[in-house]
Amino acid sequence: MNRENAPLKIGIVGLGMGRNQITPFQNIPNTEIAALCDTSQERLDRVMQEFSIRNTYQDMDQMLDSESLDAVAIATPNYTHHPLTLKAFDAGLHVLCEKPLALNAAQAQEMVDAAEKADRKLAIHYNHRMSPSAQLVKRYISNRELGDIYYIRSIWHRHRGIPKGASGWFYKKETSGGGCFIDLGVHMIDMALTFAGFPRVRSVTGQLHNQFGEVDVPGQDMDVDDFGTAYIRCEGGLSISIEISWASHAREPGMCTEVYGTDGGAVRDKDGVEIMRREQGQIAKTRFPHGFNKSGMPSVQEDFVRAIRDDDEPHCSGRQGLLLMQILDAVTESSNTGHEINLEHQT
Repeated sequence: MNRENAPLKIGIVGLGMGRNQITPFQNIPNTEIAALCDTSQERLDRVMQEFSIRNTYQDMDQMLDSESLDAVAIATPNYTHHPLTLKAFDAGLHVLCEKPLALNAAQAQEMVDAAEKADRKLAIHYNHRMSPSAQLVKRYISNRELGDIYYIRSIWHRHRGIPKGASGWFYKKETSGGGCFIDLGVHMIDMALTFAGFPRVRSVTGQLHNQFGEVDVPGQDMDVDDFGTAYIRCEGGLSISIEISWASHAREPGMCTEVYGTDGGAVRDKDGVEIMRREQGQIAKTRFPHGFNKSGMPSVQEDFVRAIRDDDEPHCSGRQGLLLMQILDAVTESSNTGHEINLEHQT
């Protein structure tokens, strides 16, 4: 923090997704949303009135010049994450960046390097891994109640879920970085790696498809994927399987992560969490329904503030975001070439 014992002052940049971060930040003691920034004056006026936040800007440079901030949450289009994050570090601010971290691993590396050079925190908004249900599964794994984890399968399927209200940038690889895999898949890869303790990744195989863009979003000339799969090999024999779709004929839409261990297994889905363990020759199941007790489980925003105040690494760190971008790049390369991509030299 720049001011000892003073409230931590946050600026929110981008009020589409960024609006959802205001309440979590406001619920943190001694933390203040000091300013809002968005290119739309109409959106600024609406959110300003909704949350009673006085200082608003249509230009990030003007906000940085006018406000004495400690950190910013950047929730703007994907292609702006890299330049805006670098700008924030140049101003000496900590950054919580919306996923994906960048358009590619090269940009992500520059962002991580800039954070380290500025001695500022870089966190990524991987809110799914910080959900109470995901943290519960992680506790079982960390407490060794599931034994050694050897396989994780993580999926997120939609039937006709290509975002129809998105701006044109969302459907172009040049400005979005990708389709369903960089949008939804990054969460499921992050979930799997979090459960596995972020092991060293050895190789990635992937296949991406664009099957329904012309039908579901006519007129957008979509050149990004709406379905994809990946197989990730990690050190110690662990393997991770990923299936993602914006549009598909899946039996049932939704997300699900399955964890397989030598002493037990876990499933996290829309209904909650189920733990399976072998007892007296039978599989005993323990169910935690959706909405169970959330006490003691921090949000991404709470963890970001904690990291700043304690001068500690955020749980959703820039280094982890860089690894995810390396994996996403490898999925694309594997899909384009038909080859398995070796990542041992990068990770």
